[in-house]
Amino acid sequence: MAESVGSNTVFDLPVDEIVEFALEGIGGEHVTGKEARLARTAVNLVLIDMQNSGFAPMSSLETTTVALVSGSSEGYTLSSDIINVMDTAVIRVSSSSGKTDLNIKRIDLEDWLHIPTKTATKGRPTQFMVDRQKDNLKLNVWPVPNSGKFEFYSWTVRKTADVDAAYQLLDLPRAYLPAIIKGTRYYMGDLRGVSLDERMYLKMEYNEALQKALEFDRERVEFTVSPDLPSVL
Repeated sequence: MAESVGSNTVFDLPVDEIVEFALEGIGGEHVTGKEARLARTAVNLVLIDMQNSGFAPMSSLETTTVALVSGSSEGYTLSSDIINVMDTAVIRVSSSSGKTDLNIKRIDLEDWLHIPTKTATKGRPTQFMVDRQKDNLKLNVWPVPNSGKFEFYSWTVRKTADVDAAYQLLDLPRAYLPAIIKGTRYYMGDLRGVSLDERMYLKMEYNEALQKALEFDRERVEFTVSPDLPSVL
């Protein structure tokens, strides 16, 4: 029979196959139920490690809108699955002209603490600070909104869903499967007591696979650099 090109484009791996593939490189499949649980924990640790490294796949970006309350500047709690705030704007809502996006600048905790009039100055919010709590992010804005016609609009990073079953699929695009497998192999190599040299090699493989996935998943837009040269008199 003549060979033909396959048409299946939905290949994916459940967690148990990710773990099996990862362990093949460091001694073979798990032999106890405890190690199987530890392997699923290793997958979760890889996901946390990737997020701590600034990992943000396009699929995890979503828009968030918070209605700002007149006279209230502190403690707007964001959803528990939001782990970071990216590009932002303040929206002025008008019955006559609709909605208008206005600039707002993110400041750090130190700059926020140095504002002497956190509750006294009222107007259109021009600055915000993200207060990172244990389970949530809280949003503080300044000046205090002087009306209820402002909304905080932002692109936010959603937390990747945890792994809590062997048969589930990851909450990530397929492009990240090689990085997840190599990251799981690296973490499990530590638990299995592989040599330091081999662990360093596994870590290098993991970082390389992650960089390739991030490069593939990045947004591709034109980027032009123009030098600012002084005019010649």
